[in-house]
This record gives sequence, structure tokens and C-alpha cells, in this order.
Amino acid sequence: MMVNRRNVLRTGLASLAAGALPQVATAAPRRFFGSHRVPLGVQLYTLDAELKRDFEGTLRKVAEMGVGVVEIASLHGRSAKQLRHSLKAAGLRPTGLHVPVAPIPFQEAGLTFANVQEVVEYAQELGVANVVLPIIQFPAGNRWGETIDIGRIAREGGGVVSAGTYERMADFLNELGATLRKNRLRLGYHNHNIEFAPLGKTTGLEILLAKCDPRLVTFELDVGWVAAAGLDPAALIRSHPGRFTQMHVKDIKANPVPDYAFHQQPAEVGSGSLNWPEILDAAWKNGVRYFYVEQEPPFPESPLKSVEKSCAYLKSL
Repeated sequence: MMVNRRNVLRTGLASLAAGALPQVATAAPRRFFGSHRVPLGVQLYTLDAELKRDFEGTLRKVAEMGVGVVEIASLHGRSAKQLRHSLKAAGLRPTGLHVPVAPIPFQEAGLTFANVQEVVEYAQELGVANVVLPIIQFPAGNRWGETIDIGRIAREGGGVVSAGTYERMADFLNELGATLRKNRLRLGYHNHNIEFAPLGKTTGLEILLAKCDPRLVTFELDVGWVAAAGLDPAALIRSHPGRFTQMHVKDIKANPVPDYAFHQQPAEVGSGSLNWPEILDAAWKNGVRYFYVEQEPPFPESPLKSVEKSCAYLKSL
């Protein structure tokens, strides 16, 4: 049978034209994490209780949420080799490690910066590049400033740390950061809301940002604590381009009165008061490359359920 090439061409073009509009109209929007090719992360501190009950099973559930990387807060009595093996078996990659100066009362004992060489060896064996000081602390003997009674500040809502102490804290961080850098590790500092208490015309975090050497110290922005102190996280990020490289993706309920004493009203990400499209956009444009979901207790149902809801929301953006 003879085929009219002109009719075939005309029919084909008509079909393409008819199909073009629906394809464009129904095209899926580009997702934040997918378009930037950055994995969604979780800070395992949130799931500490579940990990104590079922370590391997909890890690598998985290991976099933579409999480690719994790930040470690507790070692759960495991060596770096054991921890790395468990994470790999679950399909997770460790990218950060929290290490305090001294043991934190509400966490089990583990690594501290009292033994820097032990921290270096553990981080290298685990395969992480980022080691983060999770809370404001000084070495034993308090040689960097006045005593900081975290428990009293939390209980009484007072005890603002002085500007001079933050200046000495910056010296400490620079010194520690230089040591880690020699071992191909990067030191980070994680904020709470205490660092935003007014100190004249400045704050503790502003002092640390000004006096810490960017080559030696980076910052991990905890969005929830920033918001609890009454600040705009996106504006803070934009005002310090390149200084924040890691982020705790944490939401809170509306907080009409700024708080500087470890108090907040936690919420699952996307169900609180924060503008996440704006925050994530500002974060990416200004140098944040690690994003870890984290939530403080109490939880509406369970920590795992809250993390799952937060991850589902973030993947939809």
C-alpha cells in the first residue's frame, strides 16, 4: 500500500503539538534536595531512645525515609569501625560527629575534646570530615572564661554569658580548629538560643562569627534555636555568607517572646511557624551543604514518626 509522506508528516506534527501542552502543564516541579543533588540528613540525637532499643532496625527505618546521611551525637558504646559498618549496612553515610568538651549530663559518656587525638582517630576511622562542638563549653579548669552553668540557665532562664567569655571561646575554637585542620578535619560550632542574648549592641554568636577564623571554624546553624531567640534564620544566614556550612533543620511553634535559656516549642518540620522554602533557599545560596532533620522532645507520637513526617515534608519542597 502506498503511503503519502506528506500526510504522515502532517499527522506527526499535529500529534506533537497536541501532546506538548499537557506534558509541560503536568511536568513535576524540581525538588530542593534533588535539584541540588544534596542528600537529606538526620541528626541521630532525635532518635537516641529508639537506637538504644533497636540500633540496626532504627537505622534501616531512617534509610527507608529517603535519608542518605546522618550526623552522630552518641556512639552507643560502639567503636568507629562498628558504627561505620552498621551505617553502611543500613545504606547510610556518616558526614558529621558531635563531640563536647566535657561529658553532657543528658547523654551517655563518649568522646570528648579532653582527648583530641582520640577524637581525630575516631573521626578518621568513621569517615567523617566535620566534627562539631554541640554546646557552649570550656576545657576543664575553665581556663577560657567564667563558669557556664547550663543547668541553671535552663532552669532559671538567666545567666547571660559575658562578651569577654565569648571572645575567649573564639580563641579556644581557633586553637582547636587548627589542630583538627592539620588532621584533615573541620571544626564546627553548633548554636542554641543562649548565644543570641543581647550583649550591648552585639550577641555571643556575632562575637564568635567575628573572631573565629573562617579557615579554622565553621558554624552549624540550628534553625529552631535561632527562631526561639526571636531571630529570622534566613536573614541571619544571608548576613553571614559562607560562614554556615551545616544546618539543623528544626521547626518550632510560634514564639511571641524571645527566649535565651534553652526553651522552645518543638514542631515537626513544615507544621510549625517557619518559612522553609525561604530558609532553604537562603541556606543553599550562602554555603550550607549539610542538612540534618532534628527535633527536641516532647513528640506528638514518637520520635521516629516525627522524623518521618519532617522528611516527607522536606522531600516535597
